[in-house]
Amino acid sequence: VDLRIGEHTITFVRLSDHIWGVGKAQEPISGELQEHLEQAMAFMYTSRPVRVMHRDEYHSTPLHEFGLEQPRCAVVLSDARRVLLAANFGAYKPQDLLQYMQLRGDHNLYLMSRFVGQAWEHLGEHLAWLPTIP
Repeated sequence: VDLRIGEHTITFVRLSDHIWGVGKAQEPISGELQEHLEQAMAFMYTSRPVRVMHRDEYHSTPLHEFGLEQPRCAVVLSDARRVLLAANFGAYKPQDLLQYMQLRGDHNLYLMSRFVGQAWEHLGEHLAWLPTIP
């Protein structure tokens, strides 16, 4: 799992069934941090979009209007061989209940419940003490 927030990226590596490591040294992460990571991943796999915006619906609107030129955060989920899912989380809708998301290689935009992207942002807040790769 690669998590990018702003200019910083941190990599999580599954060390065993329920143990995650962080960074090149693959230091095991704490129980609370691990819970946040597993919750964020579960939201990614189980949450469905509230709305799918096909390219023809938004093609005349620049991506920065959706907060996707410089996303709030980006997540890449992969196994040892390939990328399984890569998502950028952009701006919140004005009511703050939904957030724009775009998947790598997909021209659609997705309106997701805010808690999906927020789980990754929350994880990033807990990582402030970890060394990051600019």
